[in-house]
Amino acid sequence: DVGETTAFTVSAKQLRPDRPALVVSSTSWSDDEDLMVLLDALELYAARSKTQLAETSIGANASHLPRLAVIATGKGPNRAAFERRVADLTRQGTFNDERSGYASIVVRTVWLASGDYPLLLGCSDVGVSMHGSTSGLDLPMKVVDLFGAGTPAIALRFPCIDELVCDAYTSPKQGTALSNGLTFSDASGLCDALTDALASFPDALLLRKLTEGAGALEHWEDNWDRVALPLIVDLVL
Repeated sequence: DVGETTAFTVSAKQLRPDRPALVVSSTSWSDDEDLMVLLDALELYAARSKTQLAETSIGANASHLPRLAVIATGKGPNRAAFERRVADLTRQGTFNDERSGYASIVVRTVWLASGDYPLLLGCSDVGVSMHGSTSGLDLPMKVVDLFGAGTPAIALRFPCIDELVCDAYTSPKQGTALSNGLTFSDASGLCDALTDALASFPDALLLRKLTEGAGALEHWEDNWDRVALPLIVDLVL
């Protein structure tokens, strides 16, 4: 139904101005990706949102923090423990308490068909990567997936992550359209990144800049033509 209203839209072609921000985290649910840190950050975000609501009510100039719809994709051994904690936090009212007026946070886990996965990434406002490299040398392909869909990333910091994520705060090119994400080292840092990226959503200036940067990622074919092809031509000729 093209006229159906959802939490995100008022019609098939019009987004709701009061919609929640859609946050996605793709994971294999292994010990290399600690998604409990994400839940810790969401707890901090909920508390911060409640504080900002109180400040606004007394006339302080506080940035609006949106409601969050958080989707974690994939299958793996640690998914069940994550789901149990989400259920506990929701039952306690930490994540979804409309009566208090502060940002409600809904967390869902899903397993998607291959054709639906890129659609979700493209619809998301921001992605969160919890990939922690044991070697410090391997880059998270899930962040590449996000950039391929034009979605900025908030990524766990490790030694070579800046080869992929151009942090808007720490990159020499900070403040330019080439900034495609933010990085963090713990739950507090992840909460800060979510708060900074989504403040005043959907009119979030920083998020808009990061989205522009994510969409500017060089595609595989173009990179191959620029980097690999000249080397092959030199070898052959």
